[in-house]
Amino acid sequence: MFKKIVITGAVLALGYVGATWYVGGTAKEHIQKSVELHNANLQKYIGDTVYFSIEDYKAGLFSSSFIQRVNIKLPNFNKQIDFAYEIQNGPLPWTDLRQGKFALKKYSFESKLLKNELVQPLFDLAENPFQASGSVGLDGIEKGTQFVAPFKIDQKIDEAHIVFDFGGIDSDYTYALEPFKLQSISKMPKFTMKVSDPNGGIEVVSTDWLIDANYDLSDGKTNSSTKAQAANLKYIIDGIAIDLNQLSVNDSIVDDGKLMSFLTQANAKEFKIDD
Repeated sequence: MFKKIVITGAVLALGYVGATWYVGGTAKEHIQKSVELHNANLQKYIGDTVYFSIEDYKAGLFSSSFIQRVNIKLPNFNKQIDFAYEIQNGPLPWTDLRQGKFALKKYSFESKLLKNELVQPLFDLAENPFQASGSVGLDGIEKGTQFVAPFKIDQKIDEAHIVFDFGGIDSDYTYALEPFKLQSISKMPKFTMKVSDPNGGIEVVSTDWLIDANYDLSDGKTNSSTKAQAANLKYIIDGIAIDLNQLSVNDSIVDDGKLMSFLTQANAKEFKIDD
């Protein structure tokens, strides 16, 4: 009996290692395919000025790592933005098993923005300006979360005083490669901007933003819809306050292959002016 248990355990272990090795290879293929499709879409609209590349891919049996680079090439401006990725190979990533999760997937991942000269100002404002985590299912659909860190700027330039208080953004998204579709829901708790000098000033305060975005780039067309809602948006200009309560803004792009149309609609449940 004990021998059967040992043999069964060994077979399961070998099966797990073999499946992980195989799916780890498909994970790399998926990542490379994703970059190719992103670059093809970018090429249509902006040429070769911005494109993605995969750098320093280190493949392991259970986990892998790589750098996803955003290359920016303009006259007299050649810079990169790098994101570090750590992935756990499927079909059952070891970190998932340790947490009692048994959903099959190609891989799970965590990523973060890397510091360089171009993005150093962001790291001066927040320790980790951008982070993301998620997984790619066996069907190739990616689901995850992205987080942009809050930060505050408070500076005086000559006689002007500038205050910029950003509450961060937390997004949940679903992304499919073919056809290319992206859905995301983002939350931004607050946003404040104040600019003042001895002659007066302006202040913009908004709270509780919810942004629902859908993008469809299938069939070589660009279709999108974005719905943004805010509990309150207030403008204060030289002491005059303009309040927009329960603001809703809808944007859409419709592409029929011949003509691209844009539509924006905005409305508020309550509009007040206090002078």
